[in-house]
Amino acid sequence: MKKSFSKILIYFTAIVLGLYCFDCIFGIIMKHVAHKNLEKVPCGLNYCLNAASADVIILGSSSARANIVPQLIGDSINSHLGTQYSVYNTGNTYQDFPYFYCEMKSLMDRKIPKIVILDLQPWTLSGPTNMSALKFMRPYYNTNSHVKEVLDDNETFLHKVLMNFEMYKYNEEFFDLLSSYLNPKTKYPMGFWALDGEEKDYEILPENDNREVNPLSKQEFEKTIQIALNNNVKLFVSISPYLRYIDRNSPAYKEIVNMCKKYNIPFFDYSNDLELVKGELFHDTMHLNKKGATIFTKKLSTQLLKSL
Repeated sequence: MKKSFSKILIYFTAIVLGLYCFDCIFGIIMKHVAHKNLEKVPCGLNYCLNAASADVIILGSSSARANIVPQLIGDSINSHLGTQYSVYNTGNTYQDFPYFYCEMKSLMDRKIPKIVILDLQPWTLSGPTNMSALKFMRPYYNTNSHVKEVLDDNETFLHKVLMNFEMYKYNEEFFDLLSSYLNPKTKYPMGFWALDGEEKDYEILPENDNREVNPLSKQEFEKTIQIALNNNVKLFVSISPYLRYIDRNSPAYKEIVNMCKKYNIPFFDYSNDLELVKGELFHDTMHLNKKGATIFTKKLSTQLLKSL
């Protein structure tokens, strides 16, 4: 009986140690894959945490990633100021606060940028935190204090326990990262996500958002602004064009405007710009195509230069 129990204990211990070793090796491999993917998949947070060196940083969701062309921003600023500023677009799908707040704090630890463009959606500050979007932050839980701070404020106790396992941290991104690593043809220069196609059959519908402002998002928005000001970073807040009518009386939109006024942050709203809200300039109702992104970025650059 004792021998049987000992064998079971040995087998159990061997299995646990084997899984632990596999988990550790898996984590090492995925960290390598993620680092090599900076130009292949949207890895804005990875860039901010591990590779940030650009003088101009674009923060935002997929709207920023598809709508703002880094090369055009850089050409415009450098031509105007006589500088050689580099630009990187860190936009990432589904993101809002606290993701942007974490990115801003992490940037300050590496190289403080001279200019940050924060592209927000009109509803960024409304409703609950998008918990599914936090999956992009999990791989860095044990290696970055800012990520840990943000996730601890939002995740459940169970998630905090599971965060100690590499397979859990990468389970949402594993196939995207690996497929991109194995297929290096697809690249996103300077983080930009160029989209094709046109939204030919469309109807501009109202986007009404009567939800209350999320107190945590508001707090993190204000803290993000303060981080920029305390580090002498020139911060600009923008709202991209949308193929829908945006309600500028919503609580979230008004809060963005009020916060920018409070801290004297230049605010550029193109959400209802009639020159841009055209189907031939959009890939879908949320994202511009390459032609639309070029036109929008040139307009945005003109506004930026007036405030530099």
